[in-house]
Amino acid sequence: MDFGNDYWNALDRRPEKKLDMRVKDIGLSAGIGDPWKNIKAHVTAGASHVELGFMGLKKGSIDAMRMTPEMVSKEKREDIRAFAKLNEVTLSTHASANAMGFAGLAEGRFSDQAAEETIQEVKRAIDFAADTAGGGPVVIHTGEFPREITTSTGGKFEMYPTEKEKAQVGIVNTKTGEIEAAFTKDLKIWRVKRDRETGKPIVNPKTGEYEYEQ
Repeated sequence: MDFGNDYWNALDRRPEKKLDMRVKDIGLSAGIGDPWKNIKAHVTAGASHVELGFMGLKKGSIDAMRMTPEMVSKEKREDIRAFAKLNEVTLSTHASANAMGFAGLAEGRFSDQAAEETIQEVKRAIDFAADTAGGGPVVIHTGEFPREITTSTGGKFEMYPTEKEKAQVGIVNTKTGEIEAAFTKDLKIWRVKRDRETGKPIVNPKTGEYEYEQ
């Protein structure tokens, strides 16, 4: 008997939906290795869009996992651009996936140097995109530090229903950049009561101890 609902149990066998989609409809991403070899392989596979990406940082190395945009010569960049144009393939560039943290958060502390190094990696990717695709999209991983989505988006989005009341807050030492502590906004903190006029702590006359308030 069918009651007309769309609820499925984890053990139910759901009917498979087939999508009429091919490689040329979604494109391919090449994030490891020589971008010149990758674009030829992906175009041969039928891709109409190829994302050329990198994993290396700073000077990088010949290792496929550590290549950087600067390791691709001017001549090879021109070959990639001409090959893409000839095959009517669009290109995008992915900055090193290991370049994360535009706020400069690295190894548990904020660092201006770390933030600058990330920016430089993105600039290298932009230069590569300009040479190979005449511009085009450049994908980056921002790698932001944990923060309240509701505040950063002006209240338009939230990570979960009670985020505004229970979001995580961090205390950062502005001199060292280290994160000293983290707590949620709904944490109740007790503090000593003070006289509004004098500002002196209020002492309970019966116990001789300070009085506290939240």
